[in-house]
Order: sequence, then structure tokens, then C-alpha cells
Amino acid sequence: MAKAPGDARVDERTDDQKKRERWMLSLEGVAHAPSDIGFQASVELPFRLRFVGGFGFMPAEWITGFLARTTSDSEARAVLDLPSYSGTIWRAQVGYRPWKKLGLYFDAGYAHASIHGSYELPGTLLGENLGEGSYAIDSSLDIWLLEAGYQWQIKQRAVLALGLGVMSTFHADTSVAASSDAERRDEFLRGARQADDALEKYGTIPFVTLRAGVDLL
Repeated sequence: MAKAPGDARVDERTDDQKKRERWMLSLEGVAHAPSDIGFQASVELPFRLRFVGGFGFMPAEWITGFLARTTSDSEARAVLDLPSYSGTIWRAQVGYRPWKKLGLYFDAGYAHASIHGSYELPGTLLGENLGEGSYAIDSSLDIWLLEAGYQWQIKQRAVLALGLGVMSTFHADTSVAASSDAERRDEFLRGARQADDALEKYGTIPFVTLRAGVDLL
């Protein structure tokens, strides 16, 4: 028996709805407090395996200042506690949503952060007069992260999520470069090495994830 035109439209709408239920491709604004704020894209496959990639801007002064207070090494603090840090972070995560009708998810991933700081002279470091010039401090951080959270879809389009996680630096590489008119200081060079040790030893930070976006499928 032939289907009426109205039945075909109902079937078409049903197929579209089923496709959205099986797949998700979302673009989202995301905040990982207190580490970064930015955006991410995520895709969820029909068997609820998730892949996520994102980019964020870091309030690195807060993070390095916190790490400076955790170490007793004065040279490491001199490098970490500079007044003008900024940073960016790239994230790649893979996760799983165990239950079809629940938004609970679990993610694990890798992040790479780049942090830049500068120290303008004249000034003092460890009680010494450093004269004129400036120093640039650059850190490259390799980070692992874990996250668990809950995701909601509203009317099959809007995506909202709340999560809790932890991130930890497992490798840090800090370099110090002096401008042409600044004296090369061993304190900064030793401090960079000590800062790497502090980042790797104390650089474990819990975070709260807030996400809001749209499902494109």
C-alpha cells in the first residue's frame, strides 16, 4: 500500500531525529576554571565514544603565582612570580558516555600549554640591583588531564555541560632570554631550572568545566 505524502514527511523527520540521536557534532564555548577559557569542538559517535579538541587562553599569572607560593626555592619563585605572564593551551581529549539516555561522561586527554612572561629592569632580584634591560621567560608544558561530567541536550540543538577534573604537568621546559642591553644573570638561569622542577612537582590543579554550545547535526 502506497504511503501518503504526509507519512513520508513523518518518516523523514523521524530519520533526522534518529541521526541526531546517534551522532553529535558540537561547537562550544568552554571555561576550565581556574586554568583557561576558550572554545572547543567535539564529536560523539553512535556508540557514544567522544573526541574533543579545544583551544584556550590562560590567566597564567594566577597559576604561576600559585606555584611560586608552593616552592621554598627563592630562585624558582623569582621566575614564577613575575608580574606579566600570559599563556595559551591546546587540548585533545577522548572519552565515553556509558549510558545512552544519561549525559554522564568520562574524558581523558593531553594538553600543551605555552606561557610567556617578562621582567622589566631597573629592579632588584634577590636583593641585588640588576641595572637596565629586560628578560623574557617562556615555558612549554605537557599536561595530562582527567574529567568527569554531565551533558544536557536541549531540543536536540543546545548543548550544556558541567564537569570536574584534574590536570597535572608531567614535563616543563622553561627558557630565559636577556635583551641586548641586559646582563646575563645566573640567578634567572638557575631559577628557570628550578621553576621546571616546581611545575612538575606541584603543577597539579583541579578544575571545573562549564560548556555551552550548539549541535550542528
